[in-house]
Parts: sequence; C-alpha cells; structure tokens
Amino acid sequence: MNNKQEIAALKNDLVVANDIIADRRNEIYKLGKELVVVDMEVKKASDTAFNQSQEIHKLNNDMHFRDKRIRDLMAQHDEDKGTSFNQNEKLKLNAITIEQLKKDLNEFKKDLNRAREFASTLVPKNSSQDKQVAEANSIEPQNRQRLPHTRQSITHKFSISGHEGYLTVGTFEDGRPGELFIRMAKEGSTIGGLMDSIGILTSLLLQYGVEVSKLREKFAHTRFEPSGHTKCTEIGEASSVVDYIFRWLDWTFSREN
Repeated sequence: MNNKQEIAALKNDLVVANDIIADRRNEIYKLGKELVVVDMEVKKASDTAFNQSQEIHKLNNDMHFRDKRIRDLMAQHDEDKGTSFNQNEKLKLNAITIEQLKKDLNEFKKDLNRAREFASTLVPKNSSQDKQVAEANSIEPQNRQRLPHTRQSITHKFSISGHEGYLTVGTFEDGRPGELFIRMAKEGSTIGGLMDSIGILTSLLLQYGVEVSKLREKFAHTRFEPSGHTKCTEIGEASSVVDYIFRWLDWTFSREN
C-alpha cells in the first residue's frame, strides 16, 4: 500500500471517528436534557413535600387547639354539672325541711285536738258551762303585754353561707324584745311564708312573757339548709336560720338584761 492509499484510509477512519463523536455528543446532549427534566421534577417534588410538611404542621396545631378547646369545654361542663348538682341538693334539702315542718305542725295539731277532747271529758257537759267555756275562749288572756304604738326597734343583717336576711326586733320601753320580723333576701314565697310564721309565733310568745333564753333552749341547734359559716363572730357556725335567729336573740337581749 502506497502513501496515498494510507492517507485515504486514515481520512475514512477520521470521518468514521467524527461520526462516532457526533453521535456521542448527541447522546450526551439528550442525557443532559433528561437530567435537567429530572432535576426539575426533583425540585418540584421537594417543593411539594415542603408544602405538605407545612400543611401537616398546621393541621397538628389545629388539632392541638381543638383538643385543648374540647378539654376546656368538658371541664366547664363538669363544673356546671357540679354547681347544678349542689343547687339541686340544696333545693331538695329545703323541700325536705319544709315537708318535715309541715308534718310536725300536723302532729302538733293532732296532739292539741286530743288534749282538748280529753279536757272536755273531765268537765260535765251542760249548756251553761258550754256557754261559759265559749265566753272564756273569746276573751283574750289578760297577761299579754302589747307593744306601744310607737316603739324602738333594731335591725340586724345576717348571712349564712351566702344566704342573706334581716331581723327587725321591736322592743318594750324597758328594752325587752316584744316582736320579731324576719325577711330573707332572694328566697321563694314558701321560705318567706315560713319565716313570717316563725316571726309571728315568736312575737306572741315574747308578748306573753316567754323569756328569750327559753326560746333559745328549744330552737337552737335545729338543723336544715341553709347552714354554715356566718359573718357574726358571736355566733360563728349556724346549723340553720332558726338556730341563728334564736341564738342571736338570746345573745343580744340576755346580754343587755
């Protein structure tokens, strides 16, 4: 092979090599474009993952807030339920106390009627004696001492476990108590009626000469609601409104006398 043939062969080899290099360049260019696309996909996936992470974090915060709100509502519900339970229990105790007072009053009336029937059997029945008995019953006893039309009085405000009321005591000229008025604040008509009845009965007993110390012996330490701590340092704890009233009357007027 001469030199010309060798040169021609080398040129052909160079042409083939250039074609191979061009093909490789095209392949590298295509791979580069694919890498760019893949890189863009990876970046897009990374951004999506970041956004999802932010949404998950926000959802966690919302769930934490809602969970805390639910716990607060449950605690408030339990507190309201406990308050309602305590109020219902106090109402039940008051109802039980009122029913017991009604039963005691009925029993007292029955005992009084039996005593009257027994007394009537001891006296021979005739029209003249019946007339005398009726006249005697219509005459008011002479030992009742009424208060003057114009008299001094004192008013005392009390509180038993938050239940407030007022005691007004009218006095004789010598300072002895002769009448009692009881007014309860924020109480129903039933409690108000009972307190009025207790005030009238106490007033009559005082005007008939019953001593305050005797009333205290009978009515102190009766137990029913409301009861508990009082603002009167001399009384301290009271087992009921009636207990407070008669202990205060005894402390106030026995001390003065």
